[in-house]
Amino acid sequence: MKQLLFAACVLCSAATWARLEIVSPAKGAVVDQLWPDVKAFLNLPRAERQQNSFRLSKQDKASFKAHRGAMPVVFTWKGDTNGVYSVKVARVPDGRVFASATVTGCTWEVKGRLEIARDWKWSVSDGSETVEETFRTDAQAPRIISFDGVHNARDFGGWVGLDGRRVKQGLVLRTGGLNGNAKSIYYTYEEILELFKQGKLKDAGVGKDAKHLAREYASKLGRGNGIDQNFLRLIKSAPKGPGEERMSAAHKDFLLNSTGVKTDLDLRGDWETFGMLFSPLGKDVKWCHYETRVGYGGFMTPVGRACQTLNLSVFVDKNSYPIDFHCIGGTDRTGTLAYLLNGFLGVAEEDLIRDYEMSFIGSGGVDKRHYAWLTSLVERVRELPGDTIAQKINGYYLSLGFTQEQLDELRERLLEPKK
Repeated sequence: MKQLLFAACVLCSAATWARLEIVSPAKGAVVDQLWPDVKAFLNLPRAERQQNSFRLSKQDKASFKAHRGAMPVVFTWKGDTNGVYSVKVARVPDGRVFASATVTGCTWEVKGRLEIARDWKWSVSDGSETVEETFRTDAQAPRIISFDGVHNARDFGGWVGLDGRRVKQGLVLRTGGLNGNAKSIYYTYEEILELFKQGKLKDAGVGKDAKHLAREYASKLGRGNGIDQNFLRLIKSAPKGPGEERMSAAHKDFLLNSTGVKTDLDLRGDWETFGMLFSPLGKDVKWCHYETRVGYGGFMTPVGRACQTLNLSVFVDKNSYPIDFHCIGGTDRTGTLAYLLNGFLGVAEEDLIRDYEMSFIGSGGVDKRHYAWLTSLVERVRELPGDTIAQKINGYYLSLGFTQEQLDELRERLLEPKK
């Protein structure tokens, strides 16, 4: 009888216990964090990327919209499918843990948290046994950081700059607004036309941009040129308080504790940030509200130069890091600053343009209006004195009053060490 009981116990144990075994990523695997269609789009020649942006099918656009965030890295292992496991991913060689969790079952996903072009060790443990394996993340930038509610969140770094040195990751992020814009009410197209017919358009609107916009609209309508109905910014009535919360508690924790953001560089205007007194990340984060009134080729105007002087003052201050910089959509003002800074660090023009295009990946590519604006930025940078983009923007920053010593220190701070 005892022998039968012992045999039954052995069978039961064999049925419920399974030896841990890594499945994927397997040893030496290279894993992507960009979706295949996004990666294929980025690897097209520039002319084809631009053409494709204007003629994508509805199905293609739907695919891009679904893939605007990072592609998850999926971890799987063999074991008890009802078991509870501790899983973590650590960077090699320093051992810093970038993701960890306690999960039930034999699969786990990490989305937008791993740096690109890095070696990693991942491990899974059931409390009594631990197995581990190494893999590498693909080298293609950008590193997308997926947030719900905050648009265009990605690492500023990851691109290859001067002397083949990659721009450091995790030190600077670029995103959309961390909270929504204050709710202003804008004139509709029909209201603008009616004001024009009554001869009252030139004096309409509130806010410091109202006079300029109202006269611009009146002038265009007077010449019979029309105005862009999809881009009306003439404010009818002012907001009553700050914009709504956008970040979840988990995303705020990631920025504050995993990334350690110390400075929130907010490029939005006074009306967009109406009523705000500190960063949405909290009072302990320095909120630099430096309104960038013009973007793209406008960086060369007196107003644009003044704006970029303020912006760069944040980056030359070693106490600012880590930094998150943004406007509301993370596209225009943010895109201009990212173009200038990464260009200064030696990132190739083609990659600067790819980085800009990533802001539009959810709609399948850049629209014609934004491509025209981007072209003005590309051309104004090309017109600067110097043999390379890095030299040209270095000279531009010198003309803003920064010293070469400050700029050299900034490059060393933002570029990975020479190998």
